[in-house]
Amino acid sequence: MEKVKKKKKISRIITVRLFIAVFIAFLVSSAVTYTVLYMNCVSRANALLRFNSISLVYDLNSEINSTMFNTFSDELIKIMYQEGEEGVKKALEGSNYTYLARTDGTVYFSGNEKFIGKNIRDIQYVSGLLDDITERTINAVEPVTTFLMTPGAVKTLDGEKDVHYLLCMDSGFPNVVFLEAFLPEDLELQARFLSGVVTANSNIGLSGIGVAINPDNTVATYINVEGVYGNPFGYPELIERYEEGTDESIVTTETQYDFYGETMEDVSKIMYFRGVYWGEDSFCCLNKSFGVYFLSLYPASEALEQANDTIFIIVLIEVVVFTVLFIVLRLLIKRRVVRKLDSVN
Repeated sequence: MEKVKKKKKISRIITVRLFIAVFIAFLVSSAVTYTVLYMNCVSRANALLRFNSISLVYDLNSEINSTMFNTFSDELIKIMYQEGEEGVKKALEGSNYTYLARTDGTVYFSGNEKFIGKNIRDIQYVSGLLDDITERTINAVEPVTTFLMTPGAVKTLDGEKDVHYLLCMDSGFPNVVFLEAFLPEDLELQARFLSGVVTANSNIGLSGIGVAINPDNTVATYINVEGVYGNPFGYPELIERYEEGTDESIVTTETQYDFYGETMEDVSKIMYFRGVYWGEDSFCCLNKSFGVYFLSLYPASEALEQANDTIFIIVLIEVVVFTVLFIVLRLLIKRRVVRKLDSVN
């Protein structure tokens, strides 16, 4: 009788300890699995946020280029068709950094005579842009107007100002190049009006959005939350962290690439973070272009939905697997260990 009690006691101790070991293994396995799934979802969310953020910057630049062309260059082309070069020259009287040049780059008219005879190809990026729009214009099958803007601010021919240059050509005048300069502050002013348009249809996943915050700290994008649109941005600390540039979540990527034969360095400063904004727990990133801040928000519930669904299925499978493992190990131990102990005794 005493031997039977000892045998049962040994069996019970082994069973309890085996259960604890299997349960710990189950917890560790589930934690590791969920951590891997969570990191994958976060990585995917950040990739979507980055794509959206860069797309917003690109769309804003495109809208600004088109606006500047439609506001200024298009008018000069109309004058050229209606009144010829003399009409254009009259319209440009007094303009300091707007030129008429030949396709070889030589300036033949400017509101400031000191620029006549100089070559616009000496301006950074202009040579490649000029070759591109010349080729597009001359090889066009139908009448076409082409225009391109320098990818960043460049020095004027006299080196006195930093401006963005817009080059324009029309197939009706294949040997005339319009070159117009725009101050960065003028483009920032345009960006304020265009930022809301750019983000209006911005989508991240199914329910993520992009929000534009203008330099005066007002929200320029309509979102479905009362009292947000047109009012001050409610989370100014985000802007402060971004501008300080000391936040660990800020990722600055520097990419060098060839831009029409010239090496250009593209610097993207994007701050990634997670928090509750306007009542929604979201993965976010913050970017800036022409003085406008772009806040991209991707709801955490959607971003982690796949991880949560997957971990639920995996946990169910692991429960079955570890239960079967526990039963098998218990039977083996009972048969091999407990009976051996009984034989030894």
